[in-house]
Amino acid sequence: MFYRSKHYAPVIRFANEGFLSKPYNASNIFHHVLPFLNIEVTDLEGSFQILENDSFIIKPEIDDEHWSGCFAFLNEYSSNLFDGPMQFRKGHKRHIKYINKDQLVWVRNVNYKGEPFFSKYNKTYIYEGKVYNPQEYIYTTRLFNKLCWVKMSVNLALERTQLYKEHFRTELPEHITEIYLMDEQFNKLIRPYQVFNF
Repeated sequence: MFYRSKHYAPVIRFANEGFLSKPYNASNIFHHVLPFLNIEVTDLEGSFQILENDSFIIKPEIDDEHWSGCFAFLNEYSSNLFDGPMQFRKGHKRHIKYINKDQLVWVRNVNYKGEPFFSKYNKTYIYEGKVYNPQEYIYTTRLFNKLCWVKMSVNLALERTQLYKEHFRTELPEHITEIYLMDEQFNKLIRPYQVFNF
């Protein structure tokens, strides 16, 4: 059971090393290919929106320290979490810290109905003097588009989780509560006992 706070929400990380920062695409660990979409989601009803152009799509390079951070879960996680992709963390220590609910975090690009907030972007190219603007998937398919990252306030991310539970009434999938914390956010996390001071 987590402490409840008006201003803070629990962030849970399963890793023996705790909240350790690593480049998103570190050369010595699993290679992450899903891009970040440099846009803030403010409407939980949005789906299949189109980005103006590809400048919103960020694909961190291997060992890029500017994209250092760690994966964690916001507020809760599925009871069968370790039966799927998180099997490699089975038996690892659970670490809990708290994050201010007004902060922006990276969340998966999926609304509470299971649809991507953003699915395509306008690509501009010139061929034989003519300008073309076809729409292309942000990542190879619609399915993978949901696993890209978008910015969202912690408050809104918590609301999305609640709406998902009301809409589907099933176990929470990893992509609904998973977040990516950036390196500079680590210093803003507080320990559980500090929650009582806020």
